Amino acid sequence: MPSIKSYSILGKLFGLGEYKVSHENAFHGSAAYALATIEYVAMNAHPKISFSKTMETRPDFIMGHLLLATSQTFAPLHIQDIMDARKRLVISTELLREDRAISERLHVGALEATLDGKLQEAAALYESILAHDPIDLLALRCCYDVYLKLGDGHNVLGTIARRVPFWSPKIPGYSLLLSMQAFGLHICGKMDEAEKMAEKALALNGNDRWAFFTLLQVLETRGNPNHGASFALQHRELFDTEGHIQGRLYFHWALYLFGLGRYDHILRMIQNDMIPSSQTTSYSPQTLRYVTQLYWRLKFADENVTQLHSQLTKAWLSTLNQFTDKEWRLLSPLDRIHCHSICSKESNHEHLDFTHFHQIDTFALEEKFGVKIQPFSFSMPSDAQVLTQLTQEVCLAFEDYNHQKYDEATRRLLRFRGRFHHLGESNAENDLFDLLLMDSASRGSDLSLARLLVNERICCKSQNAQEWKTSSRVFKSMGDEASVRDAESMSYVLGLGQQGNTM
Repeated sequence: MPSIKSYSILGKLFGLGEYKVSHENAFHGSAAYALATIEYVAMNAHPKISFSKTMETRPDFIMGHLLLATSQTFAPLHIQDIMDARKRLVISTELLREDRAISERLHVGALEATLDGKLQEAAALYESILAHDPIDLLALRCCYDVYLKLGDGHNVLGTIARRVPFWSPKIPGYSLLLSMQAFGLHICGKMDEAEKMAEKALALNGNDRWAFFTLLQVLETRGNPNHGASFALQHRELFDTEGHIQGRLYFHWALYLFGLGRYDHILRMIQNDMIPSSQTTSYSPQTLRYVTQLYWRLKFADENVTQLHSQLTKAWLSTLNQFTDKEWRLLSPLDRIHCHSICSKESNHEHLDFTHFHQIDTFALEEKFGVKIQPFSFSMPSDAQVLTQLTQEVCLAFEDYNHQKYDEATRRLLRFRGRFHHLGESNAENDLFDLLLMDSASRGSDLSLARLLVNERICCKSQNAQEWKTSSRVFKSMGDEASVRDAESMSYVLGLGQQGNTM
């Protein structure tokens, strides 16, 4: 593949000057690998499904093994995928020779670090790959996902921004760079910029589900569930991917339905589209995490979720029984918290230690790989301790709530409020812990605190029927009948009082 012209950083900003960058090795000379990588990063197809047959004819293609292994690590469809990723890592390690490219050796090292739960080390190694090859799309996506797991929002955006000047619209996968940048802008609270960037990415590639996912997040953050539900319905065909982002997409659609009070729709969505009873294989921890969050939101809405709890208990116990300590090291804080919230008796508290997330020895890595290692994500030992303590306290808060110790749960959550984003992933997922805090306070002894928390949420989400329904319960407990009537009226008008299809 010939070199192409790419704008310099001034050219990117002001349309001035050009320099040349070669992308002849960007996809390692394989058209099938290129297509599978682009479809994976766009969240359209999982390499396990789209690329496995190609690997049968090229068993010595190390980057093919790494594509399959990294996708099964960061986006497992089932529990078995994580075990299979370790097998692919062994194959990749065996294929390494002294004459292998440094990027391949770094890819193997980064994947090994990820599977061992050493996310700071993995991020540094992926950054080192990108320092030598800024258009390595697989390394870029993996680095991005590591920062998401670390809850490092600045570097979710930063790792993309550091590579933008090296890309141009002529490079395959350019629109995916924009969609990842859009989500980074969203995490950093830049909603207008995120929306514009995601729309641009979607205009370039109408099947870019990560750009679509970003738009769903932006609309949810802005607090207009009716608009969000209509947008989701308008793009119904983008939800059924049979792939690794399907659970995320349905989770955000369900959040709009919560805002409209359509709890029956949510339960139907869970059973039909997220964890269908017809599926005989085990679910991935990520899928169970999304469904567990919906379970808790339904419970906070006083819906009957007994059957769903039984289904989740069975699914999570299946995960616990199949996972070794190695698999647990890979799971994110959110995965472990939600498993513990359902199976607190069976879950092991030793699995809530995240010290390994921040283990990194830059000098040892430089000696091993013979290249400069430049971490962009820095963490002092205290940060690892805070993450471990935060995870443990949230787990204990769920235990307290389950045992109706609402005041204890409230005190635990108040102590760490404002740090929930350290648990990683999106703001929408971390919002559940604020809901747990508010629900605990509303059932505890200090209703004045509950009233203040309700006021906060109503101010931010005044168009959300669920928020008004919760507030009516708090007002009723306080004996404020006038506020109860107002809240119930708003809940009805914003929810069941609205007409139109939302699914």
